[in-house]
Order: sequence, then C-alpha cells, then structure tokens
Amino acid sequence: LLAQKYGFENIQIPVADPGNEQSAQWRQIRQVNPDWVFLRTWGVS
Repeated sequence: LLAQKYGFENIQIPVADPGNEQSAQWRQIRQVNPDWVFLRTWGVS
C-alpha cells in the first residue's frame, strides 16, 4: 500500500534464523543499490 502511494519499490530479503550469517543478503542489497534501507528486526531484550 505505501509503495503504491509513495512510488517506491518494496524488496523484502529474509534472513534465516539465527541470523548470524547475512553476507549474501547484504550483497543482494548492494546489487539493488537502494537510496534507503528499512531494517525490520526482532530480538530478545
């Protein structure tokens, strides 16, 4: 909804549990070369 309204592309790149190895995902992000990255995470506080 927001992507359509504001004209941006929403690309979701999942990271498998436990999330220790993320180099492949960050390589993918660098290839896309976005202006902005929204990082949505979860964890134990």
